[in-house]
Parts: sequence; C-alpha cells; structure tokens
Amino acid sequence: MPDDFEGVFPAFGHPNQCSDRELCRFSNFGDHFGRLMLWYGFAPDWRIVTLPLFIFIACVAAMGAGLWTAALNVKYSGFSLHRSLCGAVRTVRFTGRI
Repeated sequence: MPDDFEGVFPAFGHPNQCSDRELCRFSNFGDHFGRLMLWYGFAPDWRIVTLPLFIFIACVAAMGAGLWTAALNVKYSGFSLHRSLCGAVRTVRFTGRI
C-alpha cells in the first residue's frame, strides 16, 4: 500500500456518489412527507416508520456486494461475476439438484 492515501481514496468514493445523491433526495422526500402527515394529522403505520431503516440496510448490502465484486475484479483480472454465476448454475444443473 502506498504511503500517501490521496490517490487511493478518491477512487473508493466515486462509485458511491450517485447513490449518495439519491439518498439525499429520498431523505428530503421523507422530510416533506413527514411534515404533510403531521399537518393532516395522519399517524404512520410501522411499515412507513421502518422504511428508511430497510432502505439503509439494502443500500449497505448492495454496496458491500459491489465493492466485493470490484475487489475480486482488481485482484483477478479475468474475474467476471456473470461467468461465475453461469458456471455455478451449470454445475448445479449438472449434478441434477434442480
């Protein structure tokens, strides 16, 4: 690993910029939606209250899978998730479990 991390970290943050922008838009929507619910006296259901938590968990899971795949692609230059999944499906079909 290089001594200066300036060249490493911008490449790490760049893929997350699109999702960060959309999460900011979603939080603004949630703020406006919450204010309208307060204005009209609507009590939200537990599904509406826990929705941001589930969206956060989904985003973290997707980011983890994407960064893991990117790391495998860097380490093994011939790695392709599509080819790996197709090979796994062929193996399962060949063994006759499906």
